[in-house]
Amino acid sequence: MRRRNEAALIESQNKYRALFDNLNESLSIDELLYDDQGNPSGWRVLDVNSVYLHFSRRSRNEVVGRHDANFFPCHIKPFSAFHRKGPAPRRQQNR
Repeated sequence: MRRRNEAALIESQNKYRALFDNLNESLSIDELLYDDQGNPSGWRVLDVNSVYLHFSRRSRNEVVGRHDANFFPCHIKPFSAFHRKGPAPRRQQNR
C-alpha cells in the first residue's frame, strides 16, 4: 500500500511539473512575506516556468529564492488580502 501511494505521489508530481513547465503563460509560485507587525512587505519567488524566464530575460538562479519588496509593489496589498481572506465568493451569472 505504501509503495502504491508513493508511486501515485510521484506520478502526480510529474504531471504537475509537466503542466507547469509546458504552459504557454508566464507563471511564478511566490510566498508572501510579512514584517514584524504582520503587514505585507514583499515576496519570495519559489519557482517559475520557462515562459517567465523568457519574458523576464533572467536565469532561474537570478529569480528563484529572490526576496523583493520592490517587485511589483502595487500587487502586494491585493495579494495579501487574498492570502488572508481567500478568494471572493463567486457570483452566479444569469443565463
